[in-house]
Amino acid sequence: MALPPQGLMVYQTDGTTSGGPQTGFRYYAGALAAWVFLNTSGVSYDPASGLQVGTGPVGSAGPFAVGTRSAAAARPFTGSAVGGKQALIYTAAELLVAGVRAGPITGVGFMVETKLSARLYPGLTVQLGTTVLTFFVGTFPTTGLTTVFSASYTTTAGLNILPCNAGSFVWDGTSSLLVSTCYGGTMTTFDDLVATFATGPATELSTSGATVSCATTTGTRTNVCLVLYLRQDGGSCRRRVRLARCSPSKPAGPSPSKTRNGPKAAYRSRPRWLPAPWAWALPIRPTDCTWWAPPTTPAPTA
Repeated sequence: MALPPQGLMVYQTDGTTSGGPQTGFRYYAGALAAWVFLNTSGVSYDPASGLQVGTGPVGSAGPFAVGTRSAAAARPFTGSAVGGKQALIYTAAELLVAGVRAGPITGVGFMVETKLSARLYPGLTVQLGTTVLTFFVGTFPTTGLTTVFSASYTTTAGLNILPCNAGSFVWDGTSSLLVSTCYGGTMTTFDDLVATFATGPATELSTSGATVSCATTTGTRTNVCLVLYLRQDGGSCRRRVRLARCSPSKPAGPSPSKTRNGPKAAYRSRPRWLPAPWAWALPIRPTDCTWWAPPTTPAPTA
């Protein structure tokens, strides 16, 4: 029995008005992974293939947690200090494992496990950039950073997501990510404890104190890193596609044919390997930036 081409996307129903319980998109990820079901009732993202299907904009997913929590520390919200500053390095491998993909970063967050502060963090600033550094040498990076958030901020218990300026920073998918946070003020209170994880040497550079501000240039290196949360709420790539219907009355087996609305991309006959008798099928590349949605009516065949 012939296998489908890797990269084939199908939208399947059982032919009824409601579509049936198996209605949704399936992506053929190859002989080993076989069919990956992408549920259209919400946002479904497959980090292995980079594919997402959902009702929101392209790439709507997250927040992704980078790092597995092992402890907690009073950074970056050191309420007992007038000012504080941190710089952190996250490798591309860590980001990809978490599900982050190349594209705009639209939110940066930290998990406040214990909120003890009763203060505003004046001028809280978050900057993002890419780096070739694998450790710090005691000096805060000052170049290649994009300011994505800058405002006075009061923390809350739980996940704190700081919205980034839309499209201001786009991760390339291969470089290590550099994250810088800082604030300065005039008052002190108690610290907020934030989730951290153990990682490689000198992956965090931090300092706090009465004279610390965003202009501070040196800090203390540690071998822990803050658990980072990233949101990615889409990009400029958004298009709908019309797909040809696979008829259950035709003989089994793939039969590529030209459609009135597209190239030789659809199957007129129902292949044996489609998991339901009705489906719209179209081969795609896993790297395509496309929002897939079922057509309102089947695309007519030639």
